[in-house]
Amino acid sequence: ASIILGLDGNIDLGGLLSGFSPGTKGAFNFLFAAGGDSLRTDGSGHHWGDLNPVNQGISLGFYGGTEPTPVSSCVVPANIELPTGIPIPDELTQNSLPNWPDPNGPHFGFALSERFLNYMFAQLYNSGALCLGITADALGGAVPLNTQLIGVGLGAPSLSELGRQKLGAELAIILRPGAPPTVEVGNGTDLATDPLLRIRMNQVAFDFYVFSLDRFVRAFTATMDLEVPMNLMVSEEGLTPVIEELGVNNAVVTNSELIREDADKIATTLQDLLGGLVGSALGGALPAINLNDQLASLGLTLTIPPTMDGAGSPGLRKLTKGDDDFLGIFATLGIAMPQMAMAAPPAPQTRVHTEVEVDSFEVDPEGLRVATWTEDNGPKLRLRVGADLDDGAHALEWQYRVDGMPWHPFRRDRVIDVNDPWIRTMGKHTVQVRARVVGDPLSLDREPAEVTVIVDDEAPKVKLVRTAEGAVEVKVSDLVSAAEDIVVRVRWANDDDGELVWTEWSAWTPSTELAALPADVDAIEVEAMDEDGRVGTAQSELIRGVGDGGAGCQCSLDRQPGESAPRGFWLAGLLGLA
Repeated sequence: ASIILGLDGNIDLGGLLSGFSPGTKGAFNFLFAAGGDSLRTDGSGHHWGDLNPVNQGISLGFYGGTEPTPVSSCVVPANIELPTGIPIPDELTQNSLPNWPDPNGPHFGFALSERFLNYMFAQLYNSGALCLGITADALGGAVPLNTQLIGVGLGAPSLSELGRQKLGAELAIILRPGAPPTVEVGNGTDLATDPLLRIRMNQVAFDFYVFSLDRFVRAFTATMDLEVPMNLMVSEEGLTPVIEELGVNNAVVTNSELIREDADKIATTLQDLLGGLVGSALGGALPAINLNDQLASLGLTLTIPPTMDGAGSPGLRKLTKGDDDFLGIFATLGIAMPQMAMAAPPAPQTRVHTEVEVDSFEVDPEGLRVATWTEDNGPKLRLRVGADLDDGAHALEWQYRVDGMPWHPFRRDRVIDVNDPWIRTMGKHTVQVRARVVGDPLSLDREPAEVTVIVDDEAPKVKLVRTAEGAVEVKVSDLVSAAEDIVVRVRWANDDDGELVWTEWSAWTPSTELAALPADVDAIEVEAMDEDGRVGTAQSELIRGVGDGGAGCQCSLDRQPGESAPRGFWLAGLLGLA
């Protein structure tokens, strides 16, 4: 057998995932080396680790292994044996491939065994690296992860009551896999039916924790099966993961004694919500894999043919030998030209600059709550896309992603309907779009165009609070808009023989710039408007010169636009401010 050459070491998986799950811990040792005991199948008597000069090329067999260090207590350890007897696909010793763009065939071929992939994922599971924590920071601020927002979306308003003084509180989600993931290799021709990789994780538990009384308490546990169909798109960035939709099934909610709502109804809604949460986390955890970085020091480049809609990439395909499947990666090698002082300047590279605008955006309030949630009544966002090279001389294609999630597949339509379950979640959603010339991955726009839309069906909450000095402070809050993005206006009234005579409304003012209001009037009314144009109102009668204001009114006096303000609101304010 050949002398063993290769790599071994330890990977700190917790460190790799710290960007979106800081508390994750996990590591494993790995080995990737040439050689081994298996004999080649060409009858030569040589081992696969020996250099095999065949068909004007050199074939070299590798073997590998992974081992968690240590096995995590977060999971029930899985006993997976190291696969043996893995054959070498015939395509690796051939000079050409079917559907390869160059008749001379690829210069480089690599095959990764499906059996070894499943073994590696099982060791990843044993290491605890898949025990993840999702927080508001992990979502990049696109959607505030708090009890008010999630409670409204789930149809579980009692979730908001678990926070201090029954106010909105921070939410955290801990993911615990119940079994090792499994991987199935495909050809990548269709993301729904034939993805390059189909990853399944069964019995994944999501523990929802609410920050209450200076600590996190578990509100409930949701257990479900996840399915992640994934393609690898060839781009200038390298191999970029593409995910259209995550499959979430068989959801069950347990440990829900702290909330009042029906667990089965919450489980149904969570299937869509958690698909978006996991998708967003995957977007930050699955960066592009740039194979050229590994060859740059050698002065070489590696080019994989571009991914084509409906056909995948000729350089990324499923290989089969006997009962074994493989992920095959094929490419051509090139020479990286050094920048020499006397050399002629390189020809300018074609680069697309993307354009996008919102054509229409419709939000059905019934599609935001579990009680009225249907498959068809989610928010509908339609985008019109273009590019500077969209001049008829170039065939262009576009792709999009929502809130930093993995990119959707390329499409050539200039109208994109964004029908993503994650947009059902109330918040500010940023949709990025980028274009490229068909068949030219290096033309990809490096700076995607983007639009932001707001999904918000709740008016701001407005409170009137009497200060110790006797003035009235206005407190506003909103599920989506920050206080500095909410504007308010005020009007006063004085009693005239039993009738309140109101002043004109003041100009709209940012809520953070509104000073305390004087209390030497008979009534005050305040309106607050969020970024989506929804208005909340508080109105209260005052008693001049009564008390020092030490108690203050902590009740919410908001109402929806268009509703009348009944005398009961005035009485509530009277009692609270007295």
